[in-house]
Amino acid sequence: MNPIKFECPHCHEIIAGDDSLYGQRVECRKCPATILVPPMPVGAEPQTARLIQEPVASIPIAPGKATQEADIFKLSPVARAFPGQILLAVIFIGLTIGLAIRAPDFSWPRWAALIPLTFGMFLLLQLWIRVMSYSYRLTTQRLFVRRGWLARHVNELELYRVKDVVVDQGVLQRLLGYGTVTVLADDHTTPEVHLYSISRPTKVKELIRTHYRAAHQREGVHPTELIQSPRTLPREPIQVPRSLCIVHGAPVVIVQDALDLSAVHWTPKVTTNPLMNWLEEVRARGIRLALH
Repeated sequence: MNPIKFECPHCHEIIAGDDSLYGQRVECRKCPATILVPPMPVGAEPQTARLIQEPVASIPIAPGKATQEADIFKLSPVARAFPGQILLAVIFIGLTIGLAIRAPDFSWPRWAALIPLTFGMFLLLQLWIRVMSYSYRLTTQRLFVRRGWLARHVNELELYRVKDVVVDQGVLQRLLGYGTVTVLADDHTTPEVHLYSISRPTKVKELIRTHYRAAHQREGVHPTELIQSPRTLPREPIQVPRSLCIVHGAPVVIVQDALDLSAVHWTPKVTTNPLMNWLEEVRARGIRLALH
């Protein structure tokens, strides 16, 4: 039995008892009133237990068709991209035939015809090596460029890094149906990939564009993420050490302890020096550079 205490509502007498009086009617010892002892208080709800599950061994899932890498095309430079070399080889071979036929009329030995034939075959062999030394392969995920005949160098580019594709075709190239496709990428090691002397370059460009856009969606890359945001420069004077007063040998004029960039002439668009590009942007915005 647990002891309890309760108060009489009439005379405010404190009455002691045990827990058997919960919900019972009793008489107050001080006053003749009958009082009702309140019922036993209900305890708090028990907390819910946390279920602990044993880890289940994961079953490897085979990649679906959407994630498998498949070949789109395999190309090589076309031989008609070298019309001058082909024409010269044909001339040497024709000269070989003419000498073989007319050599007795001029009392020349028949082996004289082998001289232009050697030059013609050498030109054709060189053309074959040039064509076979390059190959281009596009898959649903990457672009491969292989260079070399005996020693090979393979360069690959992930399609989700591609920003744009450009086609270059001259007048003769359009007539002969070939051109150069340049792939621009957001890659420090491979910012540009050139596909030289390929047939139907416009169709190749559209294929690359279709699959690099699909790679962007698959990898969750937004086109704006590949565009470099402009650098924000402070408007206050920037402290520049005096060692920067000579920029690539160009004259720099010091005016009232400030660096005057108006006399500096260079071409920042073609330089890879980040300092030069930064100084050009500073000059364009008219920001004063204080010397120290």
